[in-house]
Amino acid sequence: QPRLVLCDIDTLATLPAQEFSSGMAEVIKYGVLSDTQLFELLENEDSHEHLKEIIYRCVASKKDLVMADEFDTGARQLLNLGHTLAHAIEKLSDFTIGHGHAVAIGLAAVARCAYAAGLAEEDMFDRICNLLHKYDLPTSCEYSAKDLCQMILRDKKRSGQTITLVIPRRIGDTYLY
Repeated sequence: QPRLVLCDIDTLATLPAQEFSSGMAEVIKYGVLSDTQLFELLENEDSHEHLKEIIYRCVASKKDLVMADEFDTGARQLLNLGHTLAHAIEKLSDFTIGHGHAVAIGLAAVARCAYAAGLAEEDMFDRICNLLHKYDLPTSCEYSAKDLCQMILRDKKRSGQTITLVIPRRIGDTYLY
């Protein structure tokens, strides 16, 4: 396991706005995943003023999950929140839709579908979409459900005909389904 994570926060100021937004999709993922306080900070504050805290919280969350499940057979799979759909979107767009933007769409879709299917205790769709929009991230794409499902069935992380999805029960609380 790594002993140290180094991050030069000043380099973030050199990124084009679209790249910064793309990275914020992953940050928002961590709030939805397991950190209600992070999600609320992102909703209510200017992220540029809290970058050190935001990055620390995200790195600590990832560290905890990776250390608990080094071989990606259990809890570490939670890091895939929004990613199953994101990978399908990336492939269908021939990678013209970047990873962060695809993750944003995946987060919005999984929130909407989980609630509609009775798998979520809270309707988080509006909160998640509002936060994604705050960071100029998309919440939908042009691809049909049929095309997305066909691509998802080719996902490298499926097990036979089964795909494990990360479902948000409520902001800050997710589970594998």
